[in-house]
Amino acid sequence: METSDCQTIGKKGVLKMDEFVNSSVPHEEIYQMLFENTKDIMLFHDVNGYISYISPSVEFITGYKADELLGFKWKKIIHHKDGLSFDGADLQNFLSVLVSSSGAKYRFLKKDSDQWISLEVVKSRVVYNNDQDISGVMILFRDVTEIEKYQDTLIKAKERAEISDRLKGAFLTNISHEVRTPLNAIMGFSHILCFDGEDPIKRKEYLDIVINAGKTLVKMMDDIITLSNIQSGNIVVSQNPVDVDCFLKEILSSYKDNEKNLSLRIALDPAITQLALLDNLKLKQIFTNLVSNSIKFTETGYIEIGCKLLNSGLCFWVKDTGMGIPLEKHDVIFDRFTYINDDTHIKYGGVGLGLSVCKELVSLLDGTIWFESEPGCGTTFWFTLPHEIYDIVDTSTSENVSLKNKKILIVEDNPMNLKLLEHIVRSTKATIFKAENASQALSLFKKESFDLILLDIMLPDKSGYEIVEEIRKENSHIPIIAQTAYADLYHKETCLKKGFTDYLTKPISHDDLLKVIFTYV
Repeated sequence: METSDCQTIGKKGVLKMDEFVNSSVPHEEIYQMLFENTKDIMLFHDVNGYISYISPSVEFITGYKADELLGFKWKKIIHHKDGLSFDGADLQNFLSVLVSSSGAKYRFLKKDSDQWISLEVVKSRVVYNNDQDISGVMILFRDVTEIEKYQDTLIKAKERAEISDRLKGAFLTNISHEVRTPLNAIMGFSHILCFDGEDPIKRKEYLDIVINAGKTLVKMMDDIITLSNIQSGNIVVSQNPVDVDCFLKEILSSYKDNEKNLSLRIALDPAITQLALLDNLKLKQIFTNLVSNSIKFTETGYIEIGCKLLNSGLCFWVKDTGMGIPLEKHDVIFDRFTYINDDTHIKYGGVGLGLSVCKELVSLLDGTIWFESEPGCGTTFWFTLPHEIYDIVDTSTSENVSLKNKKILIVEDNPMNLKLLEHIVRSTKATIFKAENASQALSLFKKESFDLILLDIMLPDKSGYEIVEEIRKENSHIPIIAQTAYADLYHKETCLKKGFTDYLTKPISHDDLLKVIFTYV
């Protein structure tokens, strides 16, 4: 403010407040200046509740000009649940309640909008006329809409954090139990199998238990990693041509020896005669979770998986004749750590992530998942996925062909994993070379001409990425297969970009390894 602007107030230039108030300027003008320049809303209403003054700031906050609100009852312009009632019988009591309501909040509907503004009473006082009769009430309102929104955001963030903490607590409790259960079977029966005196039939039974317990752990870890990657945004869609018929048969083949001897069915739309472009890894994880649940909760009857062609894409389903889902669980069945009831959780176990993973994956693939269920009669889960059609090509492999004259290099620093890979590869009759670190691997590569290299990513002296980079400088055609404990698609894409030909995730199955070998050799 320039000095000249203050000369209308006093000759001293800018005045302090007490000097200003004690100056020759009439108090009415002082109040008028304050009222007209405040950012808050100053309102006066008479004893009948009619607005006789409201400051110009009301237009900036509410959209109404001051003149538009004069003569209105203030109760009429705020939310009907926020106003005090007055029938004229006890004016003094009504005004005392109103004046003592400092901090009270009122909702005001913004002009030409459905947005409610929150106004907080900063100060209020009863006004008397010269005869000391009550003439009305003066109220100072402050717009706290944005503050309330911020507070609401903080409250919701706090609630989310508390829910997250509870979920983490539930997760840790559940995961401890669910990991120890299969581990107990693996360690216990592995110890028994160390002794030669067991009956061969019993040995086979115990081996099956160990294998199934291992599969349970792998599935559990896959679900946990998938949810973690989805939450962090560290997951991508990788589509490949898929033979739907072969895919469904492969899914059910994993469950053909189920202990309950349930009938397993496939229903395929005959209109599906070509390859579909789908993310087969995510699709397999969805089906694995749904079929595993169906088998878990079905004692007699059948499990059916199927696919039909829609105009918008493919519709898959998993149907069972199990116990069904109670009506009260329909709205939360896809939530994490949700169980049908405590009894089923105790009986069947599980971390409670499977259906949540399915929903997240289907959503990631731009699909929709839903279910139909009747307690005691069974459940059908449906999900749709968009797809493109590809012409069918011959994808068969010749797993019975001997690789007697072929050379395969296995690079693995873990002795157990090395022995396992060597055992599986030996069945191909190929000549096997072994390396436990990068130095040995590169030395062998310079001496021999290999037909395929199985290369671990994490090695003590160099990473698999560094090794493959050096190999590609001299040989851009040799198939190099990454083998790693990283199970997410981000690492798979990284491997392919760095120069690997294909990718296998630990634990590596016998069939998957042989399929890759016969594909590239």
